[in-house]
Amino acid sequence: MKFSKRTEKLISTLDWGINNYCKITSIKMNLSKVTSDIEQAMSIKYNTMVYELKRTGKKVLVLSLGEAFFDIPLFPFDTLPFPDIYHYSNSRGLPELREKLAEFFLRKYDIPINYEKEILITSGSKAAIHFTLMAIINPGDEVILPEPFWVSYPEQVKLCYGNPISVPYDKTVYDFEEYINERTKAIIICNPNNPTGYTYTEKELEHLLFLAEKYNLWLLSDEAYSEFVDDNKFISPGKIDREKKHTIIFNSISKNYGISGWRLGYVIGDENLIFNILKVNQHIITCPATILELYVNQYFYDILNHTEPQIKELIQKRKEVARFMKEIGLEALPGEATFYFFVSIAPTQLSSEEFCTKLLHEYFISTVPGIGYGQSCDKFIRVSIGTSSMEEIKHALKKIKTLVDDTHIFETHKSSNALVVAGGLWQIPLINFLKAKGHTVFVVDPYLHSPGVKLADKHIKCDVRDFEKIKNLVKDQKFSIITTDQSDISVNTVAKLNSYFNIPSNDYDITNRFVNKIEMRNLCSVNHIPIPNYAKISNVNELKSFIVKNDLPIILKPADSQSSRGVFKIDKNNCSNIEHFVINSLKYTNCGYLIAEDFIEGQEVTVEGISSNYNHKTLAISLKKHFRTGIASALEYPADIPEELYFELERINDTLVEKSGLRYGITHAEYIINIEKNEIKLVEIACRGGGTLISSDIVNWVSGINLYELHYANLKGEIIDVKALNPSKRPALLQFFEFQKGKVKSIKGLKKAKEIDGIHHIALNFNIGDKLLPAEDDRSRQGFFIVFCNNREELNIIKNKIYNTIEIEYE
Repeated sequence: MKFSKRTEKLISTLDWGINNYCKITSIKMNLSKVTSDIEQAMSIKYNTMVYELKRTGKKVLVLSLGEAFFDIPLFPFDTLPFPDIYHYSNSRGLPELREKLAEFFLRKYDIPINYEKEILITSGSKAAIHFTLMAIINPGDEVILPEPFWVSYPEQVKLCYGNPISVPYDKTVYDFEEYINERTKAIIICNPNNPTGYTYTEKELEHLLFLAEKYNLWLLSDEAYSEFVDDNKFISPGKIDREKKHTIIFNSISKNYGISGWRLGYVIGDENLIFNILKVNQHIITCPATILELYVNQYFYDILNHTEPQIKELIQKRKEVARFMKEIGLEALPGEATFYFFVSIAPTQLSSEEFCTKLLHEYFISTVPGIGYGQSCDKFIRVSIGTSSMEEIKHALKKIKTLVDDTHIFETHKSSNALVVAGGLWQIPLINFLKAKGHTVFVVDPYLHSPGVKLADKHIKCDVRDFEKIKNLVKDQKFSIITTDQSDISVNTVAKLNSYFNIPSNDYDITNRFVNKIEMRNLCSVNHIPIPNYAKISNVNELKSFIVKNDLPIILKPADSQSSRGVFKIDKNNCSNIEHFVINSLKYTNCGYLIAEDFIEGQEVTVEGISSNYNHKTLAISLKKHFRTGIASALEYPADIPEELYFELERINDTLVEKSGLRYGITHAEYIINIEKNEIKLVEIACRGGGTLISSDIVNWVSGINLYELHYANLKGEIIDVKALNPSKRPALLQFFEFQKGKVKSIKGLKKAKEIDGIHHIALNFNIGDKLLPAEDDRSRQGFFIVFCNNREELNIIKNKIYNTIEIEYE
């Protein structure tokens, strides 16, 4: 087909445009993975939203800016040296200004500085920190960042091809050592802290310098708010490490002198380090802005005279704000310096980003989400009081409190429905607990006759593992709580349902680590948690290879089952039956494979705990006895083991759960201990409570801590300081019955046994006419009793009374 010349020219032009558009688009998409993967600065992100709202004419109350507005006169520029103001200056910074800063630091902070070699001025302390990281980090080096950290630290570390290692906000400097390894290069502290206002004590700084000396680390101290401290309480690590062997100090002319838009900051350190930073500075910015350095140098003390009294007023203002927050019931993390508060928004249902976005677009108040300051900080927001009046600040804080109350988990969902996944015997305590709290309880269970179903307000008849079907059956409902307890096969479903209904919970990837034994052991291997040698087994040949490599005896079990089903001990006496063991173990697996591991000689213990906000506390440990491999006969609390092993067991268990990434929940674990060898090795760990009333009843008695109340608070979105819990160690016994084989003719003495002092609960899982057989797994045990008392002697006395009281007659 022929076209006119004009049309052909148009087609040619279009072809060129399309082809080149595709090429340009392709080029644009070919970006650096490092910069693509880093996050925006959260504070700047929200301030940008403020600017956009203001452009549309909205009046926004700004509590998100990281600066204070001071009343500073504009001193004359025409006295500055001309034409020097137009030209490059010293890459280290103006010598006269460096000398003034050195004099100021010696007088104010008692830190000696060689102004010619130990200080460098650059375009803001933010650039100084980044240039320093470029000067000290090699690819793969790790930098420890205590949360809440300033928003740019982790991203700057990533830009230097390093790995930021976050420390949750409720850890102290005395916990930092557990995060140090051979790859650790530095620790960064913000002192005073942005966003909390916390100032490190001299003792804490001495400990950090001790770690720096011990492990040959750099301690980077970001002191951009050093002037905003009451009564000269501020101490820099540079005062202690006077030769700057490990200390690097950053400070800000911009922040402390109220000229944040001028972007002037500096770094202080050892002269060899400063020389390396100088090279980075030369290649990226050449030198700081000459005119600004000349201005600050000439009017240095004039600016101080204007800002110092205003800083004191701001400190007093902070105290008044703190008093007002206490009056209206708002809490913040500890701190007395800076013009920031890190305000708790618990128990809101919203994430900190959702909260701040709602606060901005509905109330026109800007704050900064806590998630920008670390993963453990999502129930906080940063509030800056540097730019608003007391009247405005009080108004904003009242609105924040109102929004917290209005978005409480029950208000958000406008529902008191609770969904419990699984309705078996050991879910009854949870169902009763939620009903007592006023919830309408939906129970998912495949069977009409399950005991939990009989208690439910509504029954969802479905396999607890079938997420898609459950979702379709309940998608039109609103739930404030979705949970389970004492059921391994339900926790992944709960994670998926919470995600679907947008309820904060543990992610599926995290819960699956507790469900799948291979995943958990892989995590243990990475984090140096002691475990037996193990292997993933899909068939008989793989099991044979494992046996050849590791010898006998071994344990074979499903990788993701529960209730000790499909667990076999294989030794020299029965190894000819391994095909039978593999087939019967595979019957109980959901993932389709097994785990084989060395059989470990020793005493088994169970460990119960609670997690909140990614922290964990062990609450109770029992000594576990067995009828046969994998089938418990008794749990005796507290475990009668050497004290040092008890403490080490607590440490390992807490470490494992925290390394797993579990956000919150009840935990139940089993370990093997070898007292002679002083060894501890993990057997199992689950993110749910132990069965047979362990999580609902026994832990409460033994520890003195109501585990379900803590779990309920977690489910409502509250943050629990689990590290502050102080559990007791009261004696308790969970004993399982195993009567002789035979058909039951009569049961005598059960009612009388229930009346024995110290008996908390007693139950038989059989009736007259049933045939008693030894248990094949935990589910087929014949019954149990629970004893609570004040000493171990009483336990044995009560135990003997029960066995002497209950009598079974056989046909």
